[in-house]
Amino acid sequence: QGRELRDVLNDGKRMPIEQVINIVAQVAQGLAYAHENGIVHRDIKPSNIILQPDGQLVTIDFGAAKQAAANISAKGTRIYPPGVVAIEQERGKTFAQSDFFALGRTFVYLLTSKDPIDLHDPDRDVLIWRDRVPHVSSDFLDLIDRLIHEDPHQRPDTTATIFNEIDALPPIVTGRISSD
Repeated sequence: QGRELRDVLNDGKRMPIEQVINIVAQVAQGLAYAHENGIVHRDIKPSNIILQPDGQLVTIDFGAAKQAAANISAKGTRIYPPGVVAIEQERGKTFAQSDFFALGRTFVYLLTSKDPIDLHDPDRDVLIWRDRVPHVSSDFLDLIDRLIHEDPHQRPDTTATIFNEIDALPPIVTGRISSD
């Protein structure tokens, strides 16, 4: 029960950074559980993340999920969510880092209120998005850039790495009060 993240932003307003970081952490926690159990979701996108009335998130639609292997071959069903699919997934290989790419693209959407496909510059083959979020710290934007890096080996290796990077963000970014 709840609303798809896609619908939460239908009014075209950006989500506050504290809420985006909370969503990143909750979705990453769900991915950690899936990945620890050998499952790669393969279809992380705003319409597959439900914001429940209590503020908790649920990741849905594991229909595209695959058992994780060192690399999943192209013999199975290919899923290509527009704007969020990792390059290696388009080529028939899927890793946990493919989910991280989709997670990063989802958060570009939350921060900019624009579909990543609309932010792609085909002439330069790059995503132009950082200038749309001047109110967000470069530390957090750098984390998202690592999530959406073209090379899966340049993305965080595990969800624990993502959590560590979120924890390392200054309190002014996360809205958390330091206990120091």
